[in-house]
Amino acid sequence: MDKEGPSEQRIAVWMSMADHFLDTDTTDEVPATARLCVEAGLSIDEARAIWRYEVTPALYLNIWSVAGEWACWDRGALVQRIFHTRARLRGPLGYLLYRIRVHFNHSVWLEIESCMRSQLEQRS
Repeated sequence: MDKEGPSEQRIAVWMSMADHFLDTDTTDEVPATARLCVEAGLSIDEARAIWRYEVTPALYLNIWSVAGEWACWDRGALVQRIFHTRARLRGPLGYLLYRIRVHFNHSVWLEIESCMRSQLEQRS
């Protein structure tokens, strides 16, 4: 990612992933999120890192909140929030923090990953 700011493709991926942190059922949106990741040229590992270390640190509190955001995210505020709060800590400790923050939302990532695998297999 560019130090001056995220690319439009990265923002589109962030926005799509962020929808899964709303206080609504987003099961039907999983394939679209996977497609955006594939179209952005992301590998599964790259998309997973974005989910764990960019989107989750900025939005995990919403899924813990009883009165969390449920309608939609403001694009500008969301981009700024993710850009400035994305985790710098990766590796085993970063993964542990991720799991503590969003253990019950991890299944959404697994669904996205599965859809990405299917879409990537169809392309080859």
